[in-house]
Amino acid sequence: MDPAPSEETLARNNVTEILRYGHALLATPYACAFLSWDKRPEVIGQADAAAALAELGAAARVPVESSMMQASPPAP
Repeated sequence: MDPAPSEETLARNNVTEILRYGHALLATPYACAFLSWDKRPEVIGQADAAAALAELGAAARVPVESSMMQASPPAP
């Protein structure tokens, strides 16, 4: 039986997941917001998790062309 992963390993995996899934979600054509799904202090209170969330925040602020932006408003 494998030993349970350490807290450090779990935290590092959480940061990896934050970046992987966050960038994947932001890359979708209809992404208009990004919310963190994990608000546990032991996760988001770590410097590397805060840096990952800041990276995603910066990426979310970069304007991108999407089909939503190209759509014409409905006719009156």
